[in-house]
Parts: sequence; structure tokens; C-alpha cells
Amino acid sequence: MDEYLKTLLEQIRCKKARPYIRQELQNHMEDQIEANIHAGMNYECAEKEAVKDMGDPIETGISLDRIHKPQIAWKRA
Repeated sequence: MDEYLKTLLEQIRCKKARPYIRQELQNHMEDQIEANIHAGMNYECAEKEAVKDMGDPIETGISLDRIHKPQIAWKRA
């Protein structure tokens, strides 16, 4: 999960948004891991399946980057 999140977050240019996105995605993945365990998987399989369900980390990161664009500080002359 950590490697997936690291790769995904590298795609997001807004560094201020990264910790919030990481926490949100980690929460979703942990919920999915718990659901997978309740469905009968062991932890390792449950985690792999939860990561797989999130999709490609680069594609997902690029999509999130479009939403969380860095703010440009505009100066008035």
C-alpha cells in the first residue's frame, strides 16, 4: 500500500494537498482491506486486492492532479 500511495502522490503537483489525499486514500484502502478480510481473505491477499481495486497509481494520480492544481499567486501591478 505504501509504494502504491508513494507513486500516486508523486503525480500530484500540489504538495500541500498530498498529505490530505494520502490520508483519504489510505482510509479507503484500509476499509476495503477490512471488508476483504471479512469476506475470508488473509491480510496479505486483502491488501493486494484493495490496492488493485484502486487502479493504476499513475493514472489515478494524474486524475487527482487535475482536481488539486497548485494555486498560482497572482500579483497585481
